Amino acid sequence: MPPSSRHSSPSPQSALRRSGRILLHAPLARTPVAAARLRWFLERTLERVAREAPDAVAVDLIGSLARGEGTVLELGERPLVLSDLDLAVVLPDGRSRERAAPRLARASLALASDFATWDFLGAVDLGAYAVADLPRQAARPGTLEWARSGVTLAGDAELRARVPVHLPAAIPFEEILRLLENRLLELLAAHAGATSDRRRLWAAVYAGGKGVLDAALARLLMAGECPVGVEERSRVYAQGPRGDAAPSAESVGFWTTFKLTPTAASVAGRYGAHLGLGEWAEGAWCEGGRALLAAYHDIVVTHWPAADGAWLARAAGRARHRRRIRRALDAWRENRRRGLAWGRLGNVGRFAQMGAPEHVLGAAAAQLVAEAVGESAGTGGLPGLSKIGGFVAQAAAAPWEERRRQAVLAWDRWVLRGTRTGGGVS
Repeated sequence: MPPSSRHSSPSPQSALRRSGRILLHAPLARTPVAAARLRWFLERTLERVAREAPDAVAVDLIGSLARGEGTVLELGERPLVLSDLDLAVVLPDGRSRERAAPRLARASLALASDFATWDFLGAVDLGAYAVADLPRQAARPGTLEWARSGVTLAGDAELRARVPVHLPAAIPFEEILRLLENRLLELLAAHAGATSDRRRLWAAVYAGGKGVLDAALARLLMAGECPVGVEERSRVYAQGPRGDAAPSAESVGFWTTFKLTPTAASVAGRYGAHLGLGEWAEGAWCEGGRALLAAYHDIVVTHWPAADGAWLARAAGRARHRRRIRRALDAWRENRRRGLAWGRLGNVGRFAQMGAPEHVLGAAAAQLVAEAVGESAGTGGLPGLSKIGGFVAQAAAAPWEERRRQAVLAWDRWVLRGTRTGGGVS
C-alpha cells in the first residue's frame, strides 16, 4: 500500500480527472491500519470513477465509511475488509446519468472482483444521480445517511446540501420492509455452506452481525427513530421496548462493538473457542437470520394483521397488479439490454401473479432463511414458489443450497441489474 500524503482540495472542474490522493477530514475506521486500508481502496475506486464518468460534478461517500465506521478485521499482514464501499456519483443532467449508469454498474462489479484479490470482501456500489435528482430523493434510510453523514470526496461539496433531510418518522413502511428484504438477500448471498475458505467464512460472520444491527435499525425506524451511527443506535435501542422475538440489547451491543473494532477473539468468546471458524460463521449467520426474519414478520403482521398465517404471500403480493406488471417488464427489458435476459417474456406474467420482482424475491429470501434457521415461515408460505422455474426454485425437491443460489442469482439479475454477481453465484 503506498504511503499516505496530503493534497489541497481539487477544484470541482478537475476533481474527477485527477489521479492523486483524496483529502478526507476524518478517518474511515477506528484504527489507523483499518483507515489506511480503506483509504487505499477508496482512492483506486475514485480513479476508476474518473475514467467511467469524467463529466461527473461530485462524488460523495455514503454509508458506514463516511461515518468512520468501516469494518476491517486485522489478521496478519493483509487485513480482511468486510464493509461495503458506497459512492454516489453526481452527473450534470439526466442524459449524462443514463450514459454513465451502465459503465458505473460494470465498474462496480469489476472493482469488487479486483479488490477481492486484496482481501476486500464487501461490495462496491457506484450509484449514478443527476443534479436534478438530488432534491427528489425519497424518504428512505439511504437518503438519511447521505444527507446527514455523507462526505464529498471530489467535486462540488455544496451539491450535497440539495439532498433532503427527511425526518426518520417520514420513512414509509415500504422502505423499511425493503431494507429488511435486501438484508435477507445479502445474508443468503453471504452463506458460506461447507467451505473452508476463511474469507467466505468471515464474510458470513459479518453478514450475520450486520443482520442483527439492521433488524434493530428496522425496529427503530418503525418507532420513528434513526440515530446517526451504530453506537447511538445501540444506545437508543437498549433503552426502548423490544418484543420477545427482537434481538437483545446485548446482541446489538456485541455486534456494534464488532463492527467498529472486530476481533477473532470476540467471536470465539461468543460461539466457543473450542469450535472452528466454520461453526462461528454458522452461529453468526443464524443469529442474523433469526433477527431479520423476526423483524420482517413483525412488521408485516403489524401492517396487515389478517395476514399472520400467510404473511410471506402477503408481503410478496403487496404491490398492485399494474405495478407488478410494470416492474417485471422494466426488469426484463433491462436484463435483455444488458445481455442478462433470463427466460421468456412469459415469465414476466409468472412473477406478476405473485408480486413485483423485488417483493417476490425478498419474501423468497425470508422463506429460505426460515428453513435454514429452523423457524416457521407461516402456514401458507409462498404458494407456487417452486413453479417459478429458474427464478427462485428449480423444483420443490431441489436442495436448499440450489434454491439459495437461484434466489441470489435472480435478485442480482432482476433487481440489482447484474452489479452484485455478474450472473454467477458461488
